[in-house]
Amino acid sequence: MAPRTDKAGHVCDEHQGKSCAPPNPNGGRACRRACKPHRCVPLGPSTIRQVHWILSGAFDRGVKWKWISVNPAAQADKPATPKPDPKPPTAAEAALLINAAYEIDEDWGEFLFSKATTGNRRGEHCALQWVHFEDTSVPDAPGVEADAAVLAVRQALFKAEDGSPGIKDTKIHQQRRQVLDGETRLLFRARLERKTVEAAKLGIKLSPLAFIFSPDPDGRSPLKPDTATQKFARMAARLGVDADLKNWRHYNATELIAAGIDLNIVAGRLGHGGGGATTLKSYTAFQFERSQRAAEALIIRMPARPGAKRDDDGTPAQVLQLPHADDTDLEHTAALQPTCEVRSPAGSPRQVAHCQP
Repeated sequence: MAPRTDKAGHVCDEHQGKSCAPPNPNGGRACRRACKPHRCVPLGPSTIRQVHWILSGAFDRGVKWKWISVNPAAQADKPATPKPDPKPPTAAEAALLINAAYEIDEDWGEFLFSKATTGNRRGEHCALQWVHFEDTSVPDAPGVEADAAVLAVRQALFKAEDGSPGIKDTKIHQQRRQVLDGETRLLFRARLERKTVEAAKLGIKLSPLAFIFSPDPDGRSPLKPDTATQKFARMAARLGVDADLKNWRHYNATELIAAGIDLNIVAGRLGHGGGGATTLKSYTAFQFERSQRAAEALIIRMPARPGAKRDDDGTPAQVLQLPHADDTDLEHTAALQPTCEVRSPAGSPRQVAHCQP
C-alpha cells in the first residue's frame, strides 16, 4: 500500500482531526493503522481467558433468566492458565539489594526493606499513609490495644488514563492489618520522626494523610509504582541479580513458608484469598523444607531400623518377628523382646525388636 500524503487529504481517525506526523522525505505519513497494510495479530492467551470469562458470565446470567437453556461458553476451549513460577531472590541476594538500596538513598532503602518484611504489593505499599501506621508509641494511635505496631493495608494505587496515580481498593477488595516486627516498627517510627522534622524546617506540618514513601516533603504525592519498579530493575541489573520488584513479595512468602509459619497466617499477611489455597498453589515448590522437617519429626518416633541381615545364600533374612495374619492376639506382639543389637553408622550399639537367632 502506497503511503498517503497531505495532498490526498488524509487525516487518520487516531489523530482526531490532525494530520499524521512526522512526514517521511517523500511527504508520506507513518500511521499505525490507516496508512499501513493490515497485519493480523492473534490475541494473547491472557486476553482470550478474559474475554471467555466475560462472555461466560453473561451467558450464565442468560441461563438464570431463562433466555437460553445452556451456556455456550462452557463448551469452548480456553487457554490453560500458566502454573505459578515465582522466582524470589535468595537471602544473600536480598541482603545485597537492601544494602545497595541504602547506599543509594535512605528513603529507597527503607521502602525496599519494609516491602520485604510486609510482603505488600507494590501498589499497596506505595499507597500507605501515616494514618495506616498504628503504634502505641504514637499519640492517639487508633485500634492498637497492646504494645505492638500494626500496618493497616486498606488501599492501593493505580495509573489513571492521564498518567496520574489514583487510589483504589486492594486487589481482592479485602483490607488487612499486619503486625510489624520490632525492626520494621523502629524503621517506621524513625522515618516518621525524620519526615516530621524535615517538613517543620520548611514550615509544613506533616499530615496523617501524607504518603509514607512520598518523594515530596509534605507527603502529598505518593511514590509511583512504575517509578519504584524501574528503579529496582536498574539497581538489580547493576548488581547482576536476576530479580524484579514483584519477586520481592515472593521472597517474603517463601521465607515465611520455609520458617514453618502456618499457611493461613502467610495468606493473611499477603492478602491472599481462599484461606491459604492461593498461597499453597503459588508456592508449592517451596514446601520442601517444611516437608523435610515433617519427615524428621516422624522418624524420631519410629523404632530403630534393624540392620540388613542376610542368609548364606545372599537373600535378605527376616529380622522382625511379626504375628501371623490370622492372629489377633495383641499379647503375641507385646511378647517381642529385644534380644540382639544393631550398630548405628557411628558404631555405637543400640537394641532393636526381637531378632531371629
